[in-house]
Amino acid sequence: ILILQRLAFPHSALLGEIESGLGNEKVYRNLKRFPEARKIDRVAIFRIDAPLWFASSATFFRRVDSLLQDPEVDQVILDFSAVDFIDLAGMEQLEQIRILAARKHVGLIIASMKGPVRDTLMAYNKYLEDHNPGNELFPWLEEPGSIEDGARQNYMVATIQQAIASLAQKNTSEGQPKDIL
Repeated sequence: ILILQRLAFPHSALLGEIESGLGNEKVYRNLKRFPEARKIDRVAIFRIDAPLWFASSATFFRRVDSLLQDPEVDQVILDFSAVDFIDLAGMEQLEQIRILAARKHVGLIIASMKGPVRDTLMAYNKYLEDHNPGNELFPWLEEPGSIEDGARQNYMVATIQQAIASLAQKNTSEGQPKDIL
């Protein structure tokens, strides 16, 4: 029973930023376990420590949905560093999260994705594009700072720090102070 509980209700964490001591490098750690971690204003960084599959996808959805309902959150970054597998149920929940985020006008970024998970999502993107042109789940963001002006978009990026840099660049170009993040 304990195994089933861990599969269906995996550990997750809200992350905060810590100086790494290596130049401008930052690390992102569980806010509950690292008191020195700093929450970034208006940004929720969420990590799930499990595969995103049929057993855990409903729990994942509920936890991210609670972040999207928070009026103090304008951007959700999903840290996928611990996600080593995603199935169709997980992709469908991710698509529902994307739709809900768009309705709430909350930006959504996936960061630190492992290669096999990225390959699966990119194949799903291709399937969506082939069957409904212009409807990719998450277009790939190549460089920090390349988030387009206008409506909030959904992206996949290589690292959390790249996501934060992209948001800072976007806010600076909109005339907002960089420290808004």
